[in-house]
Amino acid sequence: MKILLTFILLSLSFTASSKNEMFEKRKQGRLKMIDKRISILQKLKSCLQSASDNDGMKSCREAKKSSMESLKKENEAMKNQMKAEREKRKAERESKKKK
Repeated sequence: MKILLTFILLSLSFTASSKNEMFEKRKQGRLKMIDKRISILQKLKSCLQSASDNDGMKSCREAKKSSMESLKKENEAMKNQMKAEREKRKAERESKKKK
């Protein structure tokens, strides 16, 4: 009985630490994306301040647009990676239940 209780407590502890690790990973990823967006907007601001005509402003907006598109693709890749990891863990849990 004590062994079973110990096993249950250890498995709950492992699950909690795994969830905390995943939370931290998601949190750091999102903070990284926010920092990148801020950087792009700061570059846009600087570019617009130095623009002397409409063509200069247009090039600033185009540069920002392309930067944001690449950031969006990077964000999608990160989401897909997290989804794949989540599906893998789910499949592992289901295979353990069947045993």
